[in-house]
Amino acid sequence: MTVVLRAEDYEYIAEGSAHLIAAYHGPESSVLTGKVLRIALEDSAEAGDSEEQFIRSVMMPLVGGKYADPGTPVPCTREFLEALEKRVEPVRKHGKVAHAIDKERPSVLLKKNFSASFGAGSWCLELKPKYYLTARSRLLPPELSEKYRTAFFEMLFDRGAVGAYNPADLLSGDRVRIARAVRELWENGHKWLKVFKDGKAFSSRADIEAQIPSAILLEEGILAMEMNKELSDNIQNIQTKEYVDSYGAKLILDELLRRFNSDRGAIEEKLWNMYMNPEAMTSLPWELVAYETSAQANEQSSNESFTKAKEGLSELDDQTLLGFIAEYMIAAVAKDLSIMICLKQDETGAWQRSVNVVDLGVKGLDKVDEWFTRDSELTRKFKT
Repeated sequence: MTVVLRAEDYEYIAEGSAHLIAAYHGPESSVLTGKVLRIALEDSAEAGDSEEQFIRSVMMPLVGGKYADPGTPVPCTREFLEALEKRVEPVRKHGKVAHAIDKERPSVLLKKNFSASFGAGSWCLELKPKYYLTARSRLLPPELSEKYRTAFFEMLFDRGAVGAYNPADLLSGDRVRIARAVRELWENGHKWLKVFKDGKAFSSRADIEAQIPSAILLEEGILAMEMNKELSDNIQNIQTKEYVDSYGAKLILDELLRRFNSDRGAIEEKLWNMYMNPEAMTSLPWELVAYETSAQANEQSSNESFTKAKEGLSELDDQTLLGFIAEYMIAAVAKDLSIMICLKQDETGAWQRSVNVVDLGVKGLDKVDEWFTRDSELTRKFKT
């Protein structure tokens, strides 16, 4: 696709640890209007063609094709990326900016702007469900058995901060439960609920209330989630693929690194072949994926179970170990996706509603180490 990109046509929307999002606000264009650019930051996982392929081949069949946009890789120049970085730098949150734009990338992803799906006058609620389940496998060290009882999203908050929020409520399809989750996020979970108007994020609740009563906005968002139970079910179903948690994934990755002489590139390549050929997934051993209830009851039996499961990794073939990691990485994408609820009131007073998902890109293996460290620290902190 031949597209002329000009930095002055883009405005900063948001960013995560791996990508920055900029929305098009230039002259009317059949290609660019209503779109955003997803731009890789330094040290992020590979973007461009591979990300588009992963979303199209792996995530869209799982979440539902109508809910996602894989994007289109668009060639770009270093000069464009330098100019764009200079343009957005003043509005980036400097305290959270970990990386500069990767100016060596040959392309960016052009994607639908789900924060302004209905054009001028669009409102958008961006929700991050953070649907992290409790631990499931025997590859969890007994000293961290708290994870058998506590879901990860609960640990992310200080105790009591968001007592009523549960992502299972948000994804339940039940109006009462959805309302409870959305209102709790509105009141207490600001990082997990953002509001946009015409693609631009609000910095405070007061600014939103000055334009629209929050009760109306939340009610329409709740209704949109209720009407899209299929998406909610699909997100929850992906989580059943997380046969091991971050602790198990780290042990399995360490075993693979031992076998592949610490060649992460070779492991990434084999994982990619699995992503592109889902039938390559193998039947995974039940003794590793079963809930270990003894961790809650008897420390000695828990230690024995953990030791046996850990030692059993050396007896599994490469394909089985890769299958565990592949399923874990796919579930990890679902943990961090964002639900975009776009709303617009027409001249009759009726509301248009659409629900989509973003942040479905492939995760790099370096994330396994990062999540292991974070989860370990968080679990220990939560227990104190």
